[in-house]
Amino acid sequence: MEAYAFEAITHNQIRWSGKIEMEEKKVFINNYKKASFTCPKCKKRKMLNVAGYRNIQEEVRITHRCSCGNDYTLLLERRMFPRKIVHLPGSYIWKERRKTMIVKDISRGGVKLELETEKGMKIGDRLVIEFCLDDPRQTLIHKEVTVRYERGPCIGVEFRPSKIITSFDRSNDKAIAAYMLGRSS
Repeated sequence: MEAYAFEAITHNQIRWSGKIEMEEKKVFINNYKKASFTCPKCKKRKMLNVAGYRNIQEEVRITHRCSCGNDYTLLLERRMFPRKIVHLPGSYIWKERRKTMIVKDISRGGVKLELETEKGMKIGDRLVIEFCLDDPRQTLIHKEVTVRYERGPCIGVEFRPSKIITSFDRSNDKAIAAYMLGRSS
């Protein structure tokens, strides 16, 4: 693998060595610290050991030259699960008060929420959220969550594992997994 210096132009394009613009592909690092990706030109799949990039705090972009001669840029995503951008209305309960929220993105591990102005909420707080997926069944999701970050009106929350797993919990988890894959549950 060859890596080159480059400068970000937009979210999806890269200028490489000041000469070429190319599309950027987001790739996820698996549990074995490897990234799997496909050349956009010849469709050849490649597995790359990216363990050395795992703990870097900034975004990591590498340029890969395929055996077909095509150069393309990879954005290494270190999240555990892919995210899906959404706009789903719902509600949350915190300190025994129900308020409205908007789910801004969703993954199998949690969601990003836009809340009404909320004073006093902090990292580690627990709340209950409810919203419907925009799938054909309008699946109701009801989850206990833990606040993991706060940025202005948005918070990132992680789904809490239930102490007693019910069929409703399994159903919610299956619905979210199917939703992330673009299938109906």
